[in-house]
Amino acid sequence: MGFLTWIVLFGMSVGALAILTVIVVTHIRRRISCNRSYPDIKLTETGRMGIVNLDPVTSRIANIGMDRPVHMTLGTVVMRPTQGLRIISLGSGGFILFCLWGCTIFQPMLSGLGAIMMTAIIFYTVMYISAYEARYDDQGITAPNWLFQQKHYAWEDFITIRDNGHYLYVLKFADGKMSLQKHLVGIHTFLTFMSDLEDMNVRT
Repeated sequence: MGFLTWIVLFGMSVGALAILTVIVVTHIRRRISCNRSYPDIKLTETGRMGIVNLDPVTSRIANIGMDRPVHMTLGTVVMRPTQGLRIISLGSGGFILFCLWGCTIFQPMLSGLGAIMMTAIIFYTVMYISAYEARYDDQGITAPNWLFQQKHYAWEDFITIRDNGHYLYVLKFADGKMSLQKHLVGIHTFLTFMSDLEDMNVRT
């Protein structure tokens, strides 16, 4: 391996570490700031939900395509991942695969089995994000779980929606829970709908 290649790899490693540090520090500072500003309000209150759990740079990328027109068919709203989220999954996945299989400096860190398992996880994540699709209408919502199984819940059984503090919203129903990705086209309209639905439940 040439000297120039070592320099490039070192720079990429330092850059990745710096980005990770910024993400962690930003997340901690945001949580501390929110707790100071709203000591009596949980971070998961519906009224304060939003796409706020990524660092500013990654959030801007993930929000690419967020304002595109939402797809509707026969009275059903179809929410799919934003273009930015797809870019992040493909870009980060491709970088990790390059480090695993195309860069000899990282190969000693993982055994053959470890590299294969990591590759499988990356392919699964990319496929899951690419194929993800949540649908809702005036009757209920349908979305896939982590095993690609479609789960449907009726609004009449809806209890509450919460932010898990990372990359998902968790919808609680009388007969179960559903995890919903945050970076979906049409998610802001959906959150408004959820807030109205919670208010209706409180009044009734």
